[in-house]
Amino acid sequence: MNLIKNICIFSLMAFSSMLSAQHTVQFGVEVAEVTGTEKVYDFHIEDFINIVGWQFKMNFDGSKMSFKEIRNPILNDLSNSSFNEPLPGKLISVWLDMDLIPENFSVETVAFQLVFDIIEDEGADLCFETEQDFFEFIVDDQQGNFYLSELLISDECNQGLSIFIGSTAIKDHSIQINALSDVFLGRDGTLAFSSSEAMSLNLSLFTQDGKQITSTIKMAVIEGRQSLQFRSIPPGLYLLNVNSEKGGYQAIKLAAR
Repeated sequence: MNLIKNICIFSLMAFSSMLSAQHTVQFGVEVAEVTGTEKVYDFHIEDFINIVGWQFKMNFDGSKMSFKEIRNPILNDLSNSSFNEPLPGKLISVWLDMDLIPENFSVETVAFQLVFDIIEDEGADLCFETEQDFFEFIVDDQQGNFYLSELLISDECNQGLSIFIGSTAIKDHSIQINALSDVFLGRDGTLAFSSSEAMSLNLSLFTQDGKQITSTIKMAVIEGRQSLQFRSIPPGLYLLNVNSEKGGYQAIKLAAR
């Protein structure tokens, strides 16, 4: 199965075949500074309208530099945990604005800086993966529809290259619910929570970088306090996806302790 479809933010959704009208988003990276130890890029966005989530991949020579961190992010919930270098020279970003309230940037804006440690010379060229299957966007049209957009990229390999994202969309994912409260996750795999009413839910647990820890669990939740048991997990940050069989979802960030 395609890596894109396994990432956590898109596991929140059941895709449909309807496509809404699109607009073109622009992404670009340019070198802001090179020191003896670091290479810093400004990450530009433009026509960034109603976007609440993304996934993309970037490539570089992993023998010449390695990903270090991001700096000065201006997007909600964008942090170092939104970026992962699973292999040298392969950088994957997965981001979701957890409140699903978009911030719009119509003019060119530096959304954050990408910082790399230099291993050799002055580092390497940084370029987006140009295969459309490596890009995903979640766009809210303010009418309960989420749809994917076209992308125009500029980097050290391409200038103004158009990427047409596949025609998939989702409807009525704007309904947020507060199904669970007082949620606790233990390192022994215990998940405890409270519910104010009985309901049928689908639960899935993911690491912060998108690795699914459990298969989707269908559960008839009762009113009050209850728990279930996963396998043991290491300490760290996790994401619990809660989907109601009647519609609506809840995304809960948890720290296993």
